[in-house]
Amino acid sequence: MDVKKKYTENSGWDWFLKTSVVWILVILFFAFLAYRYVSTMLPGDTQGTFTDILLKITVLVIVIGLFLNFFILQNYYIAISRIIGILDENNSSPVDDYYTTQNPAGHIFQTFDQFYKEYDTYKSKVEQQKDILFENFLIRLLKGHIQNEAIYYQLMEEYDFDIRSHEFVLVLFDVVSDENQIEDEKLNYIYAFIRGNFSSYMKRIYQCYGTEIDGRIACFILSDVASLDTTVSSIEIERMVKLMRDNIWHEFNYDLWVCVSGVHRGIPGCKTAYFQTVETLQKARLTGSDTHILFYTDYMAGQPYKGNEQLWFKYEHHFINAINAGDYEEASKIFNKLLKNDYITGASSLNLARFRLFGLLNSMINALGEVRLSLDVEFFDQLDAQRLLLECKSLPELEAVSQEIFEKINQYSAGDLVSAADSKMQRVSAYLKSHYQDSNLNAVAVAEEFNMNPSYFSRSFKKAMGTRFSDYLSRLRIQEACRLLRESDRTITDIAEQVGYNNALTLTRTFKKIEGTTPGQYRQSNHI
Repeated sequence: MDVKKKYTENSGWDWFLKTSVVWILVILFFAFLAYRYVSTMLPGDTQGTFTDILLKITVLVIVIGLFLNFFILQNYYIAISRIIGILDENNSSPVDDYYTTQNPAGHIFQTFDQFYKEYDTYKSKVEQQKDILFENFLIRLLKGHIQNEAIYYQLMEEYDFDIRSHEFVLVLFDVVSDENQIEDEKLNYIYAFIRGNFSSYMKRIYQCYGTEIDGRIACFILSDVASLDTTVSSIEIERMVKLMRDNIWHEFNYDLWVCVSGVHRGIPGCKTAYFQTVETLQKARLTGSDTHILFYTDYMAGQPYKGNEQLWFKYEHHFINAINAGDYEEASKIFNKLLKNDYITGASSLNLARFRLFGLLNSMINALGEVRLSLDVEFFDQLDAQRLLLECKSLPELEAVSQEIFEKINQYSAGDLVSAADSKMQRVSAYLKSHYQDSNLNAVAVAEEFNMNPSYFSRSFKKAMGTRFSDYLSRLRIQEACRLLRESDRTITDIAEQVGYNNALTLTRTFKKIEGTTPGQYRQSNHI
């Protein structure tokens, strides 16, 4: 019999002795009262008989009481004491089968024991469900899925999550990996490590609450001491974040993107903070930032979108015209301007920037098809521009690859022109570029200059250059007119005469046909 069992049995005998003494004293007290008051009222000859009967009854009652006391304590006291022990949450003693099998109250004991075990199990599950519900609560705050703010503020009190009176910032963690996809088990382990350790770091100074959202970890940092919008707070948060990042690298050999929002307060600030961290993360990935710990207030300051779609389309139009005119040097300059335009650099995502460059290169290839009768399909298959652009992982890489693709196409086109430099049509093209200012220049005059039949000349020119003679000459003249409109203050009439038109009306009509706008409107929006 172990110590616990002996202690319980000794405690039971103590109760038996105490209750027995009390029982005997109570019976003797009532017997004394009965003897004193009843015997005085009886005749003298019957008092002796009454005393004998009272004594026998007293002894009998005492014996019966002691027997019942022993029986009750023997069969129920131990079981009841164990039931009390089970119901006591501070008592973690193991169940002893001896007490459940050796007395009639054992089934009661077993029932209470089973009930307590089930209660403990359900209590553990409720605690887990509470954590899950709180995480879902945080996700709804970050997503802005709030219908009644009053209800959510009430829930915050229950969760001890007070963002109404306390300032907070949001810290977003995202794993950096060269792998296409990290195994779910490994990623979950990394995120569990982040949540556990980062919270323990931050809770030394601030309140910290974390949840997983959109495949990333988001942590609220609340200040109940001083404002978070201070240099000291920023330095402290950055120090903790760096420590977390170093630990992840040491434990798992993975790097982290960490984005910190601005300082906010209240329910509306949750959605704003999440948007800020995601925007900062996307911008950092897009631009290929070398810094992986980014504060929204520092990184995004002074970077509003300044994209000018109209300017982009005008440049693209000039780019196509330069290719059609065979001026690849000018086309290269315009292409570089397009790459630096905010329409590309200000794109909200890398995919959007890719699509815009796809369109530009497609326009370029189509223009090359107009310049020459056919294209070398094998060359473009080997170039595989689409694959090269899709493999880019940042905006700088996308710009560099696009520039490389353009240079290869440019060299290919230039090489094609060099190989045909001795052809008569190439000499015709050079002649037109140096004589387009002549208002009398036409297909007949040029055919005579090169000793060719005018009809044959027109057919040969279109076959070699991919466009009609008049259209080619008009593009040359309008291209020069565009340059003069941008770089000089000459009148429209002077420019018309300078590029080979007899009057401003002819220039205006041709200019609008090719550029889609009038010379005056073009100068107003593009004048340097």
